[in-house]
Amino acid sequence: AEIIDVFCLGEETQAFRQPFIATENLHGSGDTLSAAVAAFLAQGYGLSSAVQSARAFTRAAIEHAAGWRMGGGHGPLNHSGLLLL
Repeated sequence: AEIIDVFCLGEETQAFRQPFIATENLHGSGDTLSAAVAAFLAQGYGLSSAVQSARAFTRAAIEHAAGWRMGGGHGPLNHSGLLLL
């Protein structure tokens, strides 16, 4: 019912919790998350803020694709219309 991402940096540990999205359309979510972290860092965000913002961006892409049915198996995320701000 809940997703928990854990961010560790040295002695610092943060747990990020959010409700689980029931969908099979998760293909590329790890790539999306890592690319978004890199993009936010390039925009000057601190590491913790970049991770938080990237998680929100990735979640939005998952939410936008949750109802899609494309072929069989795990489908892709929907990044359409999402901005890295």
